[in-house]
Amino acid sequence: PLRALPLYAIAVLAFVVTFVFRYNAPEGSFGGLTDDHFFYVTQGWQMLFGELPDRDYFEPGAPLMLVISAALQTLTGRSVWSEYWFCTGAIALGSSVTFVLAARASGSILLGLLAFLFQFSLLPRLYGYPKILVYAVAIAVIWAWLSSPVPRRALVVALVTALAFLLRHDHGAYVGFAFLVALIAITGLAFKERVKQAVLYGVTVLVLLSPYLIYLQINGGIERHFVTTYAWSA
Repeated sequence: PLRALPLYAIAVLAFVVTFVFRYNAPEGSFGGLTDDHFFYVTQGWQMLFGELPDRDYFEPGAPLMLVISAALQTLTGRSVWSEYWFCTGAIALGSSVTFVLAARASGSILLGLLAFLFQFSLLPRLYGYPKILVYAVAIAVIWAWLSSPVPRRALVVALVTALAFLLRHDHGAYVGFAFLVALIAITGLAFKERVKQAVLYGVTVLVLLSPYLIYLQINGGIERHFVTTYAWSA
C-alpha cells in the first residue's frame, strides 16, 4: 500500500501547480473568461437583480452553477475575478483528487502522476470545472461504498448524485448510472440488501432534489423545463 504522507503531499503539490498555471494562463480577453463562460455567469448575476431562472429566463439545466456564480458575487465582490479563482480552484481540486485515485488504484505514484498530467494537459475550459471535479469525487465515494457497502455510504453517493444533477443534469444521470452498475457488479452483498440500498439511494436523491423540482413545477412546470433544456442541448 502507498504511504499516506507522500501521497497527499504530492496531491497538494498537484493542486498548487494546477492552480498557479491555470490562474496565470487566462482563456479569454475579458477577465480571463471565454465568451461561452458568460452564458452561465450572466444568468447567475441576474439573480442578484431579483430575476430567477425558469421563472424569468431560460435556464439550461445547470441551476447550481448559476447559484454559485451569484453567491461568489455576493461573498467575494462584484467582479469577474470571483468566478475566475473559483473555477480555477475547482479544476485544481479535481486534478489532485484524480491523482490520488489513480495512484491508489494502480498502487503507483508514478502512474498517478501520469494520470494527473494527462488530465492537466486537456486544459478544460474554466466553466467546465464540474466535468473534472464531479467525476473525481463520484469515483471516490462509489469506491468507498464498494470497499464497505453500508447504507450511510450509499447516502453520501446520493448526496454527490444530487449535487452533480444540479451542477448539470446529465452529470447526475451519469453518476447515478455508475452507482447502479456498482450495485449490480459488487460481490458478497445479498440481493435483498442491494434492493434495500438501491431504494434508499433513489429515495434520498429524490428527497434532496424535491425543493428544486417543486420550484420547477411552480415556475412553468417540470415537463416544460426538461423538454426545453433537451431541445436547447440538441
